[in-house]
Amino acid sequence: MFVRWKRRRLQRTGDDIDRRLYHDRRGNERVTAVPTKRNLAVGAYIRESGAEPMPEYCLDAVLVESQRIDGRPRQRFVAHLGTIREQDVTDPRQRVQFWRGVNIRLDEIGITDGDRDRIAATLANRVVPPTPDEIDVQRKKDAADERMFRAIRDGT
Repeated sequence: MFVRWKRRRLQRTGDDIDRRLYHDRRGNERVTAVPTKRNLAVGAYIRESGAEPMPEYCLDAVLVESQRIDGRPRQRFVAHLGTIREQDVTDPRQRVQFWRGVNIRLDEIGITDGDRDRIAATLANRVVPPTPDEIDVQRKKDAADERMFRAIRDGT
């Protein structure tokens, strides 16, 4: 078994598209989609200068195993291990969440220790595992967020 990384483009949401009405040469009403940036201070839409914004990509870690079918090598899907956006690979919070999910998934699959170490080393080439200090900081932030959401929910 080995890890295969898949890089896929994130789809744009409706928030970053502004639909504008215009009339064509014959006077028919048409709608066009214009990429926009939201001005948070004013709450208005501003047309972006230049081309469309750079697309965002995410990385999917997929566990596959190689097998031969009709004498030809094929990869068989075993499990999806995790997803992280390319721009978040260096963000400690996102790395903690990514590795937390990977560890849970590997436990569910029941991978042996030798394979698990090899898989973790392969994943660490792209997404560095969080340090114990980063994990502690994340736990404290998660606890603070939980308290805040509980207070909002309870109305206190």
